[in-house]
Amino acid sequence: MLDGRFVDRVQPPKDSSGVPGLQGFIDDGYVVCATDYQGLGSPGQHRYIVTRTQARDAVYLVHAARMLGDRGAGNRVGSVGWSQGGGASAAVAELDSEDCRDP
Repeated sequence: MLDGRFVDRVQPPKDSSGVPGLQGFIDDGYVVCATDYQGLGSPGQHRYIVTRTQARDAVYLVHAARMLGDRGAGNRVGSVGWSQGGGASAAVAELDSEDCRDP
């Protein structure tokens, strides 16, 4: 689902106070979610560079958003991010069908 609108709208942040381009996605009718990666805020080792795990976390979030009822979440997915989210977004494209199936 990545198209020119994503490339045109996502610019590097001027500061760390927001998500660049976010309002544009909302204005275009996208359901926008932020992933809670495994290990953030909990005991144990954070899985910062385990991109397959992070990609699966993003897919799990898509499934959860689709279960919220009439919010407009469909079955097409786009993923954008920077820093940890950039690695996770790139890894989403590498997942196989088994990783993306409904729970």
